[in-house]
Amino acid sequence: MPMNRELGEQKIRHLFFLVNDFIIWHLSRVRHGFDGDLDCALILGEIAHYNVRKNFQKIFSLDQEPISGQEQAVNDSSSERVLLKRTNTLSISTATGIPRETVRRKIQWLEQRGWISKDDKGKLIVTVAPEEEFSQFNYETLERFVATADKLRKIMEQASPGGKDLI
Repeated sequence: MPMNRELGEQKIRHLFFLVNDFIIWHLSRVRHGFDGDLDCALILGEIAHYNVRKNFQKIFSLDQEPISGQEQAVNDSSSERVLLKRTNTLSISTATGIPRETVRRKIQWLEQRGWISKDDKGKLIVTVAPEEEFSQFNYETLERFVATADKLRKIMEQASPGGKDLI
């Protein structure tokens, strides 16, 4: 649903400020976590999401409960490697808009860190290392994201009686 654009200029500016505040805070932390290389962060993220996207799309949707047993299979680290769908450099280049040769170089950097690996056909798969290394980072991001969403919701609720028709 589209956002109610009649919230008033001041409230909309406040909403935009809060969203941008979160994004800037997050990008700064990501940049730090990847030694200043946001392209590497984007490439790793795209590989990881490609690897798991199919499974999570089947299991989780906004309008239904997880399918019994499948959520556990995705979360079970012993079966997780089997469920991941591999990808390749060209697909990552196409998805990110980063030139293929640059993606290839960044993949080497990610492999050296142990964050991704290649199977015997050269297909890319995320390892468990980023999940372990960025665990605290991810929790902090989630907490800040939820806090920002709560602030946004409160501002939008104040703009309309009963909080209806806001988004």
